[in-house]
Amino acid sequence: PKFKVAPIEGFNSKYSEFGPVLFQSQVYYVSARSGKSRSYGWNEEPYLDIYVSDYDAASGGLSNESVLSNSVNTKYNEGTVSFSPDGKTMYFSGESYEREGGLFSKKFKKDQEGKSTINLYSATLLNGEWGNVQGLPFNSDDHNTSGPAVSPDGKRLYFSSDMEGTIGASDLWYVTINEDGSYGDPVNLGKKINTEGSEMFPYISSKNIMYFSSNGHPGLGMMDIFSVKEENGQFNTIINLGTPINTGKDDFSFTIDEEGQKGFFASNRDGGAGSD
Repeated sequence: PKFKVAPIEGFNSKYSEFGPVLFQSQVYYVSARSGKSRSYGWNEEPYLDIYVSDYDAASGGLSNESVLSNSVNTKYNEGTVSFSPDGKTMYFSGESYEREGGLFSKKFKKDQEGKSTINLYSATLLNGEWGNVQGLPFNSDDHNTSGPAVSPDGKRLYFSSDMEGTIGASDLWYVTINEDGSYGDPVNLGKKINTEGSEMFPYISSKNIMYFSSNGHPGLGMMDIFSVKEENGQFNTIINLGTPINTGKDDFSFTIDEEGQKGFFASNRDGGAGSD
């Protein structure tokens, strides 16, 4: 097998942990482990927050867990993160709840299934804390935007959305990040990448390989993890990462340090501590 897979010892809880991203010797991730009494529409778990832990590259272990500040985390759900190459900007997803500087933030809107709109936000690193949270201009109360992933050169922000023009349940899109801090119009990655199912959790490695999760491409079960390399503006053949990464369950939110040859992903396969 190309990969050797093992759970992170002593880390996972009975709740969901997913979306792990390695950044400056720390791992940022999303978890419901706070045990907040509220539960949300997708399942009966507590709301999700963004956490960070120190990472030991030798053992693969995580320690010294802390939760991000209240300027990022709210009493509702926050999602996965990504960072600009200079480390000064963090992108993250979260519910359309009122937050500092957020667009569409005062309309906490839920559909008939009790789900609210998910938006993308940016935060700036100020004196060691993430603040100055801003909603991105392509957010809307009429569609979801989530799963941010910044390209290695910092010029593109990839994400998942069900906005107008989406082929399936959710597609992968990108916007250009301009030098003045503005953003281009959203661009759909097209039918080679997107299917009638759901494409989510993009991640762009240092070798410009995009990893993403999908239940629309041929796979081993529910959500599988795939890779595709972009060269000269064109995507090459899409590859299912196969076992032991993928199983008959949900396998998703894959990230990897190409140089260190170690990475992370989430799964609800048998043998875990519970949930994802």
